[in-house]
Amino acid sequence: MIRKFALLATMAAFFVACSGGAQENMEKKADETMEKAGDMMDKAADDMKEAAGNAMDTVKAMADSAGAAMDNAMDKAKEGVENAADAAKQAVGH
Repeated sequence: MIRKFALLATMAAFFVACSGGAQENMEKKADETMEKAGDMMDKAADDMKEAAGNAMDTVKAMADSAGAAMDNAMDKAKEGVENAADAAKQAVGH
């Protein structure tokens, strides 16, 4: 345990002794890295918003298509029933 503390103290002393300009460089690099990370997160958020918008457009188009198909099926069913009724009337009438 004492060795660990001694090692940590030695490393801390070494860091302080060597950190004159290095600390400023490290802070500058850390700031640049944080700025890049922020930019990447903003881009990812924008990409997610765009993907969500595209997904909603796709879902809406699918719903519209399904609605149109349902309307078409209902029209065909109604037409079939009317044709069957006309055929039955003709069969009974003739």
